[in-house]
Amino acid sequence: MMYIEVLDLGKEEKMLIEVLEKISALEDKLTNMEFLFVQSMGTGGAPVSPTPAGGPPAAMSGPVRVDLGPLEKKIVEVEKAITEINGKFAPINDLVSILTSEKSQKADELITQATTLLEKGLQLTELETTMLELKDRLDEITIQMEVANAGAPKNEEIS
Repeated sequence: MMYIEVLDLGKEEKMLIEVLEKISALEDKLTNMEFLFVQSMGTGGAPVSPTPAGGPPAAMSGPVRVDLGPLEKKIVEVEKAITEINGKFAPINDLVSILTSEKSQKADELITQATTLLEKGLQLTELETTMLELKDRLDEITIQMEVANAGAPKNEEIS
């Protein structure tokens, strides 16, 4: 019975390892998305202060218009991707919490069973010790009675 429970814990460990691998894969995807986001931030659009052909750099004299449309689109795409990934993480997190709570519960049950067995073993040891003490005492009483009977006249001698 105890061996079967150990096998069940092994299955749950395999499931937990698979879940952790899936989480790791999703984390890698998220890291890749962050990299792509940073990369897209660095490559969007023309330089802010263009230089005239063959001349010195132009001085900035006023506000510069920058088109944020492509950047906003990419931010929306990243937001959707992050929302999708969070949606994928929710069932995995639920599964991990279920598996860990089941493992914790089984471990608590095993601890309770082991404690009970230990207590019963201690009680049996105490009972065995008490029985041995009683046996020794009975042996002493038997010896004393034999000695007392050895010194007393026998029924045949009295008659």
